[in-house]
Amino acid sequence: MRFALLFLILAILPLPAHAQAPLVFRDAVKDQRESAALKMLVSKGLFIEGLPYMVASVDLNDDGVAEWIFRQDRESGCEANANCSYVIAGLSEGAPVVLGNLAARKIGIADQKIYGVSRLYVYNKKDNDFVYSLYGWSPENGSFQPL
Repeated sequence: MRFALLFLILAILPLPAHAQAPLVFRDAVKDQRESAALKMLVSKGLFIEGLPYMVASVDLNDDGVAEWIFRQDRESGCEANANCSYVIAGLSEGAPVVLGNLAARKIGIADQKIYGVSRLYVYNKKDNDFVYSLYGWSPENGSFQPL
């Protein structure tokens, strides 16, 4: 009886959340803003035109305007080598800007925020699928940086 009561108490106690919002990637842009962001990435040399890409839209700072995480695999097996190209883009004064540029196996959105912007789980260890680095918004640099 004591064990059941203890189990019930532990089951309903709030625990710190370490959930990760799922990123849903698409293989095409869905509107003019995403298209403009993709063109900006190509013009800056961050993406190669004509090479397949994926894009996920997510509101990283809860302002009601989506930011985008673009992924382009410049080499086969980039996940195994933990060096797939991810670029985070957003809008600043109506124009697309780069908010982060990193190489990783995969990335996820953390439920914790820094400066009002969601932190990122960046899985960039070639030899371990479960080890990640936390990236956060750096106002000084105007981009996501390792914490």
